[in-house]
Amino acid sequence: MPQITSDIFVNLSPVIILFCTALVILLAQAFSNSDRKDYLAYFGLIGLTIAFFTVYYLWSEPVKASIFGGMAIADKYSLFFWAIFIVGAAITTLISIEYAHIHKMGHGEFFALLLFATLGMQLMVMSQDLILFFISLEIMSISIYVLVGFARRNRAGAEAALKYYLLGAFSSAIMLYGIALIYGGMGTTNLVEISQHISAEIAQFSGDSFHFLTSNPLRFAGMILLLSGFCFKIASVPFHMWTPDVYQGAPTPITAFMAVGVKAAAFAALIRIFGQTFFNGISQNGSTSFFFILCVLSVLTMTIGNLMAIIQTNLKRMLAFSSIAHAGYLLIGVITIFLMGNKTADAVGFYLMAYTIMSLGAFGIIIFFERQEGQVDRDNLNGVGFKYPLISVAMAVFMFAMAGIPPFNGFFAKFFLFSQAIDAGHINPWMYLLVIIAVINSLFSVIYYLRVIVAMFMKEESTENLNPLKSPPLYCGILIAVILVIQMGIFPDKYLALAKESIQVLLNL
Repeated sequence: MPQITSDIFVNLSPVIILFCTALVILLAQAFSNSDRKDYLAYFGLIGLTIAFFTVYYLWSEPVKASIFGGMAIADKYSLFFWAIFIVGAAITTLISIEYAHIHKMGHGEFFALLLFATLGMQLMVMSQDLILFFISLEIMSISIYVLVGFARRNRAGAEAALKYYLLGAFSSAIMLYGIALIYGGMGTTNLVEISQHISAEIAQFSGDSFHFLTSNPLRFAGMILLLSGFCFKIASVPFHMWTPDVYQGAPTPITAFMAVGVKAAAFAALIRIFGQTFFNGISQNGSTSFFFILCVLSVLTMTIGNLMAIIQTNLKRMLAFSSIAHAGYLLIGVITIFLMGNKTADAVGFYLMAYTIMSLGAFGIIIFFERQEGQVDRDNLNGVGFKYPLISVAMAVFMFAMAGIPPFNGFFAKFFLFSQAIDAGHINPWMYLLVIIAVINSLFSVIYYLRVIVAMFMKEESTENLNPLKSPPLYCGILIAVILVIQMGIFPDKYLALAKESIQVLLNL
């Protein structure tokens, strides 16, 4: 028993480190009389750095351990996404320090909630039980609700927080009801037991997808409700309408963290839950109806996201619709997993890693130019390319990466994702059409990304005086993002190998 306890603490050490760091920040905040609380942010960065190196240490060890009586599993799949969450939280903290002080949000609670949200994401991706998954989801969601409305004197922020809270609570209720129906239909919420239950039915209903789906109505209804809840978290059409308003009204660092962290955690949990259980039974029984439902979701999400982004002038709203479009691309990866199994999940992992870095960098640039909270229009950037050349070049790098232009990481993220989708075409030829639509959408996205670059370098300087945010931590966060975007673009194989190694555990389930 002592050895088992020790193993649990070792495997959960990154989670425990962030939890303890958040508690210390809250205590320090309570006993601090200083006006500036920057040191609390730096303490959070220290905790995130220690957690990252702990993940690095665990990666080098043969890790696969069941925790909490089988409710969670510590494996390389979890570690891979833990690293993404930690890096995302670290860059978010760097770009938040001066911003939070200026907008009177630089309290310990701000940085502690950021760590608690990260902790919830970590628990989500390691959940092997739907109950633990839901608890982890609420730890993340409640922290984000508060952070969105943290600027209490900002009416737009309060409105965004209320919208996100109400719609988030509604989606959580749908998801929880789906979990209850799954339990009612199968008698368990454990993913391993659900998978075994479905595997036992596959032989009985082989080749008959309709009877497999309808043989257990509670399970089928629960699966649909659970998937609907995931669609809200990833901002998929038709559950996307909250995204632009919330992204614009929230403090910009939190918008950045929501755009990458929540999306990455939701997709990672979606792959573990559905890839391990429901996709297995449906795909092996040749269901075309479910395939077309996913395809319609993907096409609508990427198309509406891109078309709406083209007409935006506010940069935060533009990136909000851009994130919706990227969710549509990622759904192609989910469909590929549905057809070919978890062996194709590495492309989704690489895409999420690339999107996290380039999106955080872009929001960091917005923070640099933001004169009034949430109000950075494209015209405000007219002519800044010659006045602030380094920052403008960095923004150009992020825009090129998001558009999928080589040699940046966004190009290879889309290349790997679409290549695997083409490989799935021999199973279902409709995948070829889906990839063609995705490529066309990518070409449309170049329009609004290049408009930002044109404004910076090819238009006369705006008559409005900019008051850029001079903050060394912000510069550091942007620099880290630029380096990673370029490095992942020049040496993508190294990072793709990490993604491939992380999914090996899923192939053995």
